[in-house]
Amino acid sequence: MNQTQIPNMIAAGIAIRKIRILPDRIWMMLILFCISIYILAVVQDLVFAKLYRTRFYWSETLLYNLYWFLFPPLLLFLHRLVSPKKFRSPLFKGLYYVISGCLFPIIHIFLFALIFVGLSTLMNDNPHRMSVILSSAFSNQLYITVLVYIFLPWVYPYIIGLKRPLHSLGARFPSGTLAIKQGSRTRMIAIHTISSILTDKPYSAFFVNCEKILHNESLKKLEESLDPEIFIRVHRSAIINKGHIRQFRSRGNGDYDVDLSDGRTIRLSRHYRSNWEGLILHSV
Repeated sequence: MNQTQIPNMIAAGIAIRKIRILPDRIWMMLILFCISIYILAVVQDLVFAKLYRTRFYWSETLLYNLYWFLFPPLLLFLHRLVSPKKFRSPLFKGLYYVISGCLFPIIHIFLFALIFVGLSTLMNDNPHRMSVILSSAFSNQLYITVLVYIFLPWVYPYIIGLKRPLHSLGARFPSGTLAIKQGSRTRMIAIHTISSILTDKPYSAFFVNCEKILHNESLKKLEESLDPEIFIRVHRSAIINKGHIRQFRSRGNGDYDVDLSDGRTIRLSRHYRSNWEGLILHSV
């Protein structure tokens, strides 16, 4: 690894660690992350110039290190463009990471070159050429950019705080009601009172305030219509309300059970691990 990149990698690791500890302050931490990388990179160039007695230009250094500020918006765009949670197959999910890891570094570098040349044109009489900036970025930044875009999306849902910390789930019950058909009747149930929905063939069973209510719709159809910010599929026969989670219990072999507020215990399936793993990370 190029020695000039080591301080940047260290700062990135520190910033990411803070973000996972304080998910409610994600945007503030992302800004601090960019600023810390930016300052370290500028200082690094200054020290390098002093040690090796090379020329140092403040304008070029300040412009060039804008490179680091492109990561947060592009990673956010990447996540919203196609969320990896939509892929059930590990093969398709892996292909998604590889393709995004190859495509987005190129987009990142070309966007950076456009910004650099544009600002350079406004600031200097002799602006830098696009080909020179592209060559420099591909030579010095490509490998670290590829690594970020391949590996960071694996933990991105937790870093950007899409999954709320466990301690806040029970304190923020959602408003609204859900219509549950019972034969010729339709019963309106407050969403926050639903702790879990289980398969009870040929029905689905809603557990509401310790009451079992049968509904003539499959769990698969219910999953498609329920709000994923409130309800998550944790097993082929179980959907749970995140607001009713009380604790996770490890089985010691990588498997987990979840205890709900009504005393019910649900086994978490490895097949749906991408749905519930983030909640465990925030509960430890």
